[in-house]
Amino acid sequence: MTAVVSAFIVAGYLYRTRQSGLYPLPPGPKKLPLVGNLFDMPSSYSWKVWAEWGKTYDSDILHLDVAGKPMIILNSYESAKELLERRSAIYSSRPGSVMLAELSGFGFQFGMMPYGEKWRVRRRLFKKYFNSSNVLIHQLQEAKYVPQFLHQLLERPTEFVSLISHLTDSISLSMTYGIDIRPKDDPNLQIARLAGQTIQECLTAGSTLVDMLPAMKYLPEWFPGGGFQKVAAKSRVRAGQLRDGLFNESRELWSTRTRPMPCFVSLCLENCQDGLDEEQITSFKDVAGNVYMAATDTTSAVLQTFILAMTYYPEIQKRAQEEIDHVIGKDRLPAHTDAPYLPYFSAIVKEVLRWQPIVPSGVAHKTTAPDVYKGYYIPEGTMVTANAWAMLNNEADYPEPRKFRPERFLTPDGQLRSDNGIRDPVNIAFGFGRRICPGLHIGLSVLWSTAASLLTVFDIEKALDAGGHPIEPSCEYTSGAISYPLPFDCTIKPRSRDAVQLVQDLVESLNGH
Repeated sequence: MTAVVSAFIVAGYLYRTRQSGLYPLPPGPKKLPLVGNLFDMPSSYSWKVWAEWGKTYDSDILHLDVAGKPMIILNSYESAKELLERRSAIYSSRPGSVMLAELSGFGFQFGMMPYGEKWRVRRRLFKKYFNSSNVLIHQLQEAKYVPQFLHQLLERPTEFVSLISHLTDSISLSMTYGIDIRPKDDPNLQIARLAGQTIQECLTAGSTLVDMLPAMKYLPEWFPGGGFQKVAAKSRVRAGQLRDGLFNESRELWSTRTRPMPCFVSLCLENCQDGLDEEQITSFKDVAGNVYMAATDTTSAVLQTFILAMTYYPEIQKRAQEEIDHVIGKDRLPAHTDAPYLPYFSAIVKEVLRWQPIVPSGVAHKTTAPDVYKGYYIPEGTMVTANAWAMLNNEADYPEPRKFRPERFLTPDGQLRSDNGIRDPVNIAFGFGRRICPGLHIGLSVLWSTAASLLTVFDIEKALDAGGHPIEPSCEYTSGAISYPLPFDCTIKPRSRDAVQLVQDLVESLNGH
């Protein structure tokens, strides 16, 4: 295996070229012959390591050479804004993943596609039906599934993590395919979750190596180092079940007119009454399959962070509940129209996004032309990563960044500050430029309505040990592309009998009783 890898590295080194002209590359760790910084790459929590490197080299822009592949780390908002937004014409492609895009069958996700017409067609299609003015397509699902989530939480409060996942999965699949999701053991949900699990398997099954050394994709499964091919084969089956199977079921529902709510697939089909060609169907399938994969894990992770923050900071939770009670009362759940009158709660939502960014290392861009920035040369084909964690923990922008302080987003009279007063975490947490998350308004909507409803109905408290003493949650996170809180205990209980009755009445109303 070692000999095979070495051969690929040497081959890559012999064929790669770099023309930096008169400009130096940005600073970074010392490179070794052939492999560059391959052995410097962090095995975990890369975003924290990159932030420390920025301090070590006194630069907000760093350069790495990963076995011949150039990589730039951006540790400041200013640099990310300049390169990924103002110069987006050459910073909007994606590096591409051999494992995910070519071998595993998940190349249909337009968020992973290189910049070009195929990506533009799918992005336009997404924005046409999921634009911020078309709130009906997701708020109808929130109104249905959030009360169901609250009801399940009354019955199984210790299962809050799995219930959050069920909520976000249900909203995503329902608004995309118009498929009604069962409270338990839903087969369509199982298809979607298996697809998500398979992506994680792909990311840990040699994908890093085959992405750095693409020629390895030709290795047979039985060859030393070719074990990732077995994972890829299983992945292709599950990707097809997600992309094709769910679309076909949704299309059948639409054709028989049994779908009760609007969804992405039905709206696409209704606007193509004159007939569909294969290219249109392919685009519809691609975008629909992408919506689930892009939305559920991130929204689930940020809701878990919200519960962790409320557990760890009970005084903040109490103040938010007092605001909600004063504005909303106790006989209904908060609605999005209430947001302007709930500035403290809205500040909590912003602080949740800042305190523990869910995609801390950002999603990598790729340059399509060489560039010069701050006197440094950036080669064509460079992978450019915006370190969201470093930006959202910048002490100049957010004093005492490791403290959860919603009031940083409030004026002295308790109103939300404008972006001129403090940088809005939304402008960092969801990416930059032409590659900013197109569904950010949906994620924010689900986060806001679910979190506000939780505080209306429940008290979230620290769990107690055998001696009756509060258990402090660790506030530690996983080290993946999407960063989740490590498992923690808390006690979730209804605030009153009236709160229980409110949830029961809502669920009965939804069920037609």
